[in-house]
Amino acid sequence: MALFVVLLVCILVIILLTPIGFETRPQSDLKTFGYVAIGTIFTGLTLFLLSIGFLFRRVRLASSLAIIASILFFIPIIGDRAGAFFSLPIPPAINMLEYLLVVVLFATLYLASRVYRKSTAASKQPMDSGKQTRNEPLRLHTKPQDQPRLHNSTMLRSFHHRLRILTPPTRWFFLEFARNS
Repeated sequence: MALFVVLLVCILVIILLTPIGFETRPQSDLKTFGYVAIGTIFTGLTLFLLSIGFLFRRVRLASSLAIIASILFFIPIIGDRAGAFFSLPIPPAINMLEYLLVVVLFATLYLASRVYRKSTAASKQPMDSGKQTRNEPLRLHTKPQDQPRLHNSTMLRSFHHRLRILTPPTRWFFLEFARNS
């Protein structure tokens, strides 16, 4: 929810930085690098909008898009500070909004990285013991004595982990072969 609010604030500040908002410098004074920055701004704005759209369905993708868009927006801010966009100085309203945008971008980076880490940790949690994972083959063992026993050596345990994608009879054959050799 916090990421959603910060993304909305970020989009609002970005709109206020355009000629719709407080940008008073004429576009005829725009330098060549300024056109590249306009493309970067539209790309970042599109990524923010996509991030809001994916936020409630695909959280990991939404947070990734928000991180990429936040990093992209530092390019126009630094370019405007360096005077690479316009031949005119930065108006005071744009100056204040750019400082505000930097704070909001850092907040977006922080919250999006937290959401990404939480979604990654949630996806790595084991499933219920009653459910079978997608990569795990169907177990045909009905009695505990039918299950292959593992040796305590690290090599054999790692060997068993590599064999988990095989069917149980094939896995049993490889484990017996490894034990007897």
